[in-house]
Amino acid sequence: MKYIDLINLVGLNSYLDSIDLGDSIVRGSLEAYSCKAAGSDKKIMKSLDRELEILSTSANKNNGLLGAGLNIDSNTLGSTPTAAAMGTSYNAAYSVSPSNNSYGVSPFGPLSSSSSRKTMIYLIQTLNASFPDYDFSDSKPDQFRREPSLALVTNSINTTFSGIIKNYATEFEGKLWPTLDQEIDLDKCEIYSYIPESNDPFTEFGIL
Repeated sequence: MKYIDLINLVGLNSYLDSIDLGDSIVRGSLEAYSCKAAGSDKKIMKSLDRELEILSTSANKNNGLLGAGLNIDSNTLGSTPTAAAMGTSYNAAYSVSPSNNSYGVSPFGPLSSSSSRKTMIYLIQTLNASFPDYDFSDSKPDQFRREPSLALVTNSINTTFSGIIKNYATEFEGKLWPTLDQEIDLDKCEIYSYIPESNDPFTEFGIL
């Protein structure tokens, strides 16, 4: 992943870098990356793709329904009209489904598809580039969530910031979304959220 230095994000990042709330300080950043693999990224992405494909294949094999038949002799059922109408045997089928495996189905689609795996790998590599002191390579598909709509995302972010930054609506909101839309055309984006586990930067104290 290659970091892209976008001049339009400079002003937004200056605002987010040090918002003094008196008893606390908010620090954030907006970063853009190219999905084009270069150098060591190619090797890492190929390795991740191979690993996800193997895990997906294994999950699909284990996710089949286990079927079994019960043959019950009509004499055992007795002489009820229902049993007599069934003839000499009563066949009952049942199925057992194993517990869900997160590698079979994902927020990106089935990981048996190369395009689904590629989306997940892009997200992992973006996290690794944004937080070089951490390694997200072992992240699982269920640690990501595809957001249903842009409106829900913008409303959630606006509500969060409005609750902690006094003049957010008048000083920043009107600049944030038009700038992002200009750079990446928000209506054409798929938006994913990362669900943190222990030992990553999103579980540290003070993270919103």
